[in-house]
Amino acid sequence: MYYYFLKKDIIALEKKINEVLEETKEAGKKIGESCEVGADTWHDNFDYEEAVRQMSMVSSHLKQLTNIRNKAKVISPNKSNDKVSIGKTAVCLVDGQEIAYTIGSYIILKDKANEQSNQKIISYISPIAKLLIHHSVGEICEGLIGKNNKKFKIISIS
Repeated sequence: MYYYFLKKDIIALEKKINEVLEETKEAGKKIGESCEVGADTWHDNFDYEEAVRQMSMVSSHLKQLTNIRNKAKVISPNKSNDKVSIGKTAVCLVDGQEIAYTIGSYIILKDKANEQSNQKIISYISPIAKLLIHHSVGEICEGLIGKNNKKFKIISIS
């Protein structure tokens, strides 16, 4: 099984992995420092116990991200705008409102460009994306989103 990523998102994932790796190194450093301070009382050493907890959480996160990266496949958006697919933006009429959904990678990591955009970038594994993918302009996609039945009329694809 592959996890599909657009090029910009795989770069963001690799950057995140490097950040978490640095957090792991910092947690290891704190473990060492806390041992020096309370070497005789490690079992009552709050700093040590907290650093070990932090190391456990960060290591788990690093392992998860690395596993995803190892199974990642970089893809390019389809050049055709005839169907909704990864990398495409579908403008839909939902409950009387036009909403643009950009179908993104397996993981959408927040960055400044994403935060400033009014566009809704959603993972291809999200319930809305699963409804829209493989459909064309004019089609109505209907399904459960949470506990609500929703209809999405695709107005345009770009």
